[in-house]
Amino acid sequence: GPFTVVHLGDIVGPAGLGSKQDSSRAAETARADALLALVQNLPNGRLYFVPGDRDWANSGPDGLKRVRRLEEYLEKRLPNQNAFVLEAFGEPLAISSGYYQRYGCPHHAGWTWQTKAHNSLLVDGEGQVPRSFASKGFVTEFANTDQFAYTTGDATAAYGGRLKRFLRHVLFARPDYFVIYDDIEAAQPATYQWLLHARSEFQLEPAKLTLTSAQGHARLRVQFLLPGKLDFSQTDQFDIPPEKPDSPNQWHFRAATTTPAATMGFLTVLLPYRAGEEAKLPACRALAATGGVVAQVGRDLIAWKAPG
Repeated sequence: GPFTVVHLGDIVGPAGLGSKQDSSRAAETARADALLALVQNLPNGRLYFVPGDRDWANSGPDGLKRVRRLEEYLEKRLPNQNAFVLEAFGEPLAISSGYYQRYGCPHHAGWTWQTKAHNSLLVDGEGQVPRSFASKGFVTEFANTDQFAYTTGDATAAYGGRLKRFLRHVLFARPDYFVIYDDIEAAQPATYQWLLHARSEFQLEPAKLTLTSAQGHARLRVQFLLPGKLDFSQTDQFDIPPEKPDSPNQWHFRAATTTPAATMGFLTVLLPYRAGEEAKLPACRALAATGGVVAQVGRDLIAWKAPG
């Protein structure tokens, strides 16, 4: 049946969580992981942390910083592998949604902790396995040059065996745009839902497979090049509303495939720009390719080989 574990006092040691350079870090994170494991794979269990960590290191200048560092470490154990956020021109255009108003409250546990609150992927409407150390993600590639930055994240393991492959490739062509290629293979045919969240309502153009996020003077145009057919939807409702009724609205977008498939590729271009500069945006399209996928953004060509 349901149960609750409350851990009071020194969570990881007498002075909170150290930085990655501190020699004590490994022992401190191991202690945090052991406490999280108390409710691992137990959906009816809740774990609350009320950190004392020697009264925030005796109210010293680093006390709050170390407690916040611990909070960040614990939050990163949540099911949002291969998710991203994006800010441009000083404005948040793609956010991690939800509110942290009370640790483990229904909204925090039932929304903010879940994959559906983040800019990642659902499989048959389901996210990554929550509250499990098996929900791991890995950075498998990274490159950084004056012209571009590139990374690949592997979130396959986070879906509890439902996926054989979920690689998210992200290219940032400095300073203008991002291309995301999601390469997915499921254990059995499934539908897929590509997620995006923002503080304001999206402008949807389903016929063009395009949407726009606006915040202040900043804009983000998102154009899907693959697959060629998607169902667009958005809402400003949470499955479980925040505890504070005056919490500002957030908007939640899904681009959903309609026919179950064992393999799927989402090829998406993200174009940040300032309001009024739409005419400067480059044309984007997918090109026919054998053994891979190719995106054309303006005069640039970006290609990925097929797996294997």
